[in-house]
Amino acid sequence: MNSSVQQYVNSAMQLMQQGNYSGALKIFLALEKAGMKDFRLFRTIGVAYERIDDLSAACNYFKRSLELNAGQADLMESLGKLFLKQDKVTEAQSWLEREYRLYPSASACYRYARMFLRQDFRDLEKLDQLLTKGIDEYGCTESLGLLKAQLLGERSEWNTQLHLLTELRERYPKNSLVLRAIAWAYKQTGNSTKAIQSYNTLLSDKSTATADDLERLALIHFELSQLPQAIRTLETGILQFPNNRALYRVLSSIRYENGESSFLSDYEKSLSKLPLELGLDYADKSINAKELERAEEILSQLEKRFGNQDVIKNRLANLAYEQQQDERCIELVSDLLVKTPDAIALLERRALASLALGDLSQSGKDIKSLLASRTDQQFFWALQSVQWRLEQDERYKWLCDYETLVKTSELSTKECEEPLVTYIHALKEELTKLHQAKKHPLEQSLRGGTQTPGNLLLRNDNTFKILNERLSRTVESELSLLSKDETHPTLSRRLTTPIFSASWSVMLKNQGYHRSHVHPKGWYSSAFYVSVPEVVSSDEDKQGWLKFGEPGIRLYTPLKAEYWVKPEAGKLALFPSFFWHGTEPYTSQDSRLSVAFDLLPSAHQ
Repeated sequence: MNSSVQQYVNSAMQLMQQGNYSGALKIFLALEKAGMKDFRLFRTIGVAYERIDDLSAACNYFKRSLELNAGQADLMESLGKLFLKQDKVTEAQSWLEREYRLYPSASACYRYARMFLRQDFRDLEKLDQLLTKGIDEYGCTESLGLLKAQLLGERSEWNTQLHLLTELRERYPKNSLVLRAIAWAYKQTGNSTKAIQSYNTLLSDKSTATADDLERLALIHFELSQLPQAIRTLETGILQFPNNRALYRVLSSIRYENGESSFLSDYEKSLSKLPLELGLDYADKSINAKELERAEEILSQLEKRFGNQDVIKNRLANLAYEQQQDERCIELVSDLLVKTPDAIALLERRALASLALGDLSQSGKDIKSLLASRTDQQFFWALQSVQWRLEQDERYKWLCDYETLVKTSELSTKECEEPLVTYIHALKEELTKLHQAKKHPLEQSLRGGTQTPGNLLLRNDNTFKILNERLSRTVESELSLLSKDETHPTLSRRLTTPIFSASWSVMLKNQGYHRSHVHPKGWYSSAFYVSVPEVVSSDEDKQGWLKFGEPGIRLYTPLKAEYWVKPEAGKLALFPSFFWHGTEPYTSQDSRLSVAFDLLPSAHQ
């Protein structure tokens, strides 16, 4: 390398150290254009692109660096992480597998193995095989041991999990990650007292305490209806970690559910000083709350402070869609897609705006691209159902076969001595105690009611253990008879033992309802009815009924519901998670109480 080139490189590296990555990129790219081809140059260009959040370009340059020098294991790791950030799971898996195969180690095994815990790449059998081999070869290291414990939790082997974690705690007494896992295990199994004790132990050591510890402790207090403690924990967390996004998000959500009109006050206090990421979260929260004028003002201020960055333009596109300025939304999104043509979130937004404008040609192309990227994404299939229905495509009836795929059944009483009606009464009492919020969650479809936090079916209470068992038996009975269809997003994935990936309770009140929505992280979803008002029993106007087929998005040609299920106490309704579903409002002073959950199929065990 001659001296003049070295001077340019030195200048660019100084800009990198100063955080001026865009300035450094100009020099590096000029060197590349002048004919310089060096794995270190391409590696550094990739790092610069990563710093300015152009992950696609970063990946391209990291790959080019590896083509010139294949022995850079850390770049394989970086590619795995960057592809995950872009929701490109297959590419991420490929690079992490390559790293583990070419440069095997305990850490590489850990990185590759944990891929199989992801919902979109879930394979617990493969994970178990990798962990068994890894532990045999490298011993039960902290990371492999913790991943093994996580696997046991996924299989609901709670006692075995706690035993392993206790052993890890004895072996690695100073490892805060082990205690953190123990605390979470207690929380997940409903032992809130020990969970709180464990988190308080973690937080007593300022050198290892994290914002995540404070967030989880606050959520436990919230689930126990200890609202003052939850808010105080989060406020303390923000003082210790003033730029932590999760703490702000959870605090604003809890304030919202508590009925506080100024639920975004923690953002408002310092908008002029907020980092860009927190400012964007503030805008997102305002958009979700339909406070669109506030969101517009926030984004305007962020533009003045940080310039016309792509992340701000992205939020402006979201805002334009919510303001029903669909052409403006498409214009902004299309500009962004020039730089990142395969960005899933942008394609999804353009598809939504195109459907609102009635441009089925564009929406069809974008939905096709979305499904090509993630065939298991439930929301993309929901969009496809709308597209086919609007086009009067026969495949819509195959995709949304309500008569066949919507299942209803009374809750199983097998191996139960207690009569169903007696159990339902006891369940109603326990659920009612849990509904302490004053308002629905901000990001959910619920309106005019409340929703319980946490995973209901994991509560360490006998009533909910019985519910878990009875629901499991009912689900197995109903869904084991599903036919097989390798091309159908639901029927291509079979169930043996049900996995409850999420569960909660909803209490609707007078005029309450669910807006039409889908469950993007499920396979099959549900509604189990505990208590229904008398008015719901009428067949005339379907008050309070579960409805299917009415999309929860704006359409140029509105579509109405096509199928209904009448709620009855003790009845369980099951349906594919991508089905558009909501509820009809009802008029009564009595509450409509239900339990809901999402299931994952055996193919992802």
